[in-house]
Amino acid sequence: MDSLIYALRTGIEYALAPFDALPPFWALTLLSLLSGVFMLWVVGKTTPQKRVEVARARMASAIYEIRLFLDSPGRIIKSQGRLLGWSFAYVGYMMPAFILLSLPLGLLFLHLDVRYGQEPLPTAAPIVVQVSLSDADEASAAALAATIAPGELPAGIVSTAPPVRVLDEGRVYMRVRVDQPGSYLLPVRVGDAVVEKRLDAAPGAEQVSLERCRGACLWASFGYEEPLPDGLGIDSIAAVHPPAPDTWEGVPMPWWVYWLLLATIAALALRRRMNVTL
Repeated sequence: MDSLIYALRTGIEYALAPFDALPPFWALTLLSLLSGVFMLWVVGKTTPQKRVEVARARMASAIYEIRLFLDSPGRIIKSQGRLLGWSFAYVGYMMPAFILLSLPLGLLFLHLDVRYGQEPLPTAAPIVVQVSLSDADEASAAALAATIAPGELPAGIVSTAPPVRVLDEGRVYMRVRVDQPGSYLLPVRVGDAVVEKRLDAAPGAEQVSLERCRGACLWASFGYEEPLPDGLGIDSIAAVHPPAPDTWEGVPMPWWVYWLLLATIAALALRRRMNVTL
């Protein structure tokens, strides 16, 4: 299963690679427009369009009745009931599209957030590395003894504190410092094995990787790294990155609001051309 999820996320990375060559504003703008077209196409293919159109018309007529018969409480109550009923029907008709879109848009969000929503690691400052154990109660001694391999640290990275093991949380915390900007592979020793976690501390990096993991964590991991090997007793290795400011091109909004807002505008603008009822 890990290899299947990794292959899927590799495909997303390949699809996003051409956009990495563009300035961030234009890359996200183009991705937003394409997301809107994709959302519209999925809605058109997975919803009963005739029924959606009828539900919209019935909701509109109920709203008009409420406005026309303000002096008739009985008619208003009946119209409100019809409005509520057809609203539920409309949501039910659209639900297949919402469910199908949740997976691709959710995965796309993970890959975009490490490009536009996270900052590279700071240099000359403490960095917390977190190792999550597979099972806090049954973790192997090797997993509990996970530590940074001191003799294998690349030049530019310094271990600044011994590991701290928090058994109640099932985690091991380590602390390092990056002295020079760049991208590094941090060696973490687990028993006789050494696994590596990418540390991105290069200003202006196209993307960063917050965690390397295995199993179900791969569906929701922020970052693109090869899955951790099985049998080590650990589920993930994560580095705490500072979030990017909640502004986009000087406007006080997170990047994902711009993405979804522009995608929605594109879908609304193209719905007639693509013959899709929303």
